[in-house]
Amino acid sequence: MSLPPAVEAAGASWVIGACWFYCGETALVLCIGTITTTGPPLRQAPLYACGSCLEALESAVEEYNHALSFLPVDDKGAEVPLYAAPEAGCPQSLRYRPGGPYRRPRTRLGRHWWRLISGIRRADRRAHG
Repeated sequence: MSLPPAVEAAGASWVIGACWFYCGETALVLCIGTITTTGPPLRQAPLYACGSCLEALESAVEEYNHALSFLPVDDKGAEVPLYAAPEAGCPQSLRYRPGGPYRRPRTRLGRHWWRLISGIRRADRRAHG
């Protein structure tokens, strides 16, 4: 597995420690950045991920960028983002794009985004494969 360019440029190296992501295991981990709490007081800590969780995170990033190509549009034709400020509210009507080349999601976040961009709710997914 190759390191993301920003991580590689920072000269990061694998160390033994706890993974802060999905598994929480002690393993070879890589510092992939810093996390800051919302406070108060504000606190920072290095963020570590093992190889498996880093692969899952990279897959989620890939699926997020793929999902951006299939965002639904509102009644004015404007794309509806996957994330919006609470004050923006929910659009009253959405037009979903045809299936097109969107591939089946491979991650939990990918499945969540797929439901948002396809209009297919959890109960309906068996009927749609």
